[in-house]
Amino acid sequence: RGFDTDKLEKAVTLANRPGGAFIDVGANLGVTTVPALLRHGFTSAIAVEPSPQNVRMLRATLALNDLTERVHVVAAALSDATGEMDLELAEENWGDHRLRVTSEPGAYYEERRPTVRVPVTTLDDIAPPDTGMVWVDTQGHDAQVLAGGAHLLSRDVPVVIEFWPY
Repeated sequence: RGFDTDKLEKAVTLANRPGGAFIDVGANLGVTTVPALLRHGFTSAIAVEPSPQNVRMLRATLALNDLTERVHVVAAALSDATGEMDLELAEENWGDHRLRVTSEPGAYYEERRPTVRVPVTTLDDIAPPDTGMVWVDTQGHDAQVLAGGAHLLSRDVPVVIEFWPY
């Protein structure tokens, strides 16, 4: 995942706001959270991941890197409201799980994917006062994540988004 590591380095340089908490929305297995803490000066992190299987792997990654005490894992998805939603599981790519927002067939046959019910919260509900950067990789649920973070975003916190127009 050198791509994300390079992008993180560029984002940190452009933001020019070292320190604080790093929020990784769609943290997957921790491949962005770990370098944010070990290489880029963030003091703590909040790793948000809805997939139960990925959360287990994320916790293992954090333990292997001696970061358990510095990272708060939120086993939920982020959106524009709290509650529960179905998470579509991509069995061949653990980084391609998606929140189901429609019952219509998808362009990539998402309606055929198995699902798991996951808790959902908002960015404003989990963001600490010392947030230094937000990293969003949510497979097309980006606008909803941002809508749930209006208070945080009003503080001019840098946000990096993997834009997925689908």
